[in-house]
Amino acid sequence: MLLRPFRALTILLAFAGLLALIWAARATPRATTSAGAITPAMNFAYVRLTGVVVDFPAVEPDGSYLSFRVADADGVVRAQAYRAAASALLAASAIPSPGDEAQIEGTLRIRDGEAALVVNSADGVVLTRRTADLIGLAGLDGLPLGQRVAVIGQIRRVREAGALRILTLRDGNAEADAVMSLDLPGGEQEAPPILGSWARATGGVGEYRGRRQLLLMPGGLAPASAPAPVPRPVSAISRVLLGDWVTTQARVSRLAPFKGGIRIGLAGDEGSELTMTLFDSVWTAVPFSETLAAGDPLVVSGRLTEYRGALELQPEIAPDIVLAGR
Repeated sequence: MLLRPFRALTILLAFAGLLALIWAARATPRATTSAGAITPAMNFAYVRLTGVVVDFPAVEPDGSYLSFRVADADGVVRAQAYRAAASALLAASAIPSPGDEAQIEGTLRIRDGEAALVVNSADGVVLTRRTADLIGLAGLDGLPLGQRVAVIGQIRRVREAGALRILTLRDGNAEADAVMSLDLPGGEQEAPPILGSWARATGGVGEYRGRRQLLLMPGGLAPASAPAPVPRPVSAISRVLLGDWVTTQARVSRLAPFKGGIRIGLAGDEGSELTMTLFDSVWTAVPFSETLAAGDPLVVSGRLTEYRGALELQPEIAPDIVLAGR
């Protein structure tokens, strides 16, 4: 009978020792593992990774699953959270955004040579929202994936592909896509932006088919002031500028409709003239198309092309044609 208290004490001490070991393991700073150091022998290992979020997270509507990709200097690993861990992250609004710095801890699962890090609890994800550097749109191509930046450009095109809304931005000759996810909380409430308006887009650098694009963070699209146009004289437009985006100011000298569009003469100083070609998809959207007449002053932007040996300016959207003085 006297042995029972000792047995109970032994069990209690063993349990307390186990708890102490667990506490010590959690309290001890864990070394960071790089993506490139992960091997198949590390299957089920508990590790810590740090890096930058390089794509939009995938979120189940019922909150039972959350995944995102994190890249460091050596590679990319997908982090996954299920059920309670995913729900806790969503409840805390700890949803990764492209360009965020992320520190994640969890259990490695390696299948078919691909590693995934399963986050066991919401505490295993620590996000840092980095500030965005404002850059010119042309500078996007030279940046590493995941860098948080902001660009300013004119919205030239808006299209939707599944749960993605893709905006094409232009600033002079530079052009790039800015992508927003409509699947993320609040994304479905994002109103389509106005074609031709200027916007400041903030997010992480992504890539699609070899071209850099900007993956917008939540609330990452805001109105921006349009820069004052600097028109070239018609006489200064030559074949040297072929393929460039050109802005000029001139007066209408003639209107010549053709099947599918219209050609408008743009008269500059000293008798110089340039042809502007508008297809019906653009011309019919110009608000003053039915009243435009010879002598009206225009500020026009478009791609400089050549047709049958003559230079032509080809605007792409109705806001590229502005009646001067309005």
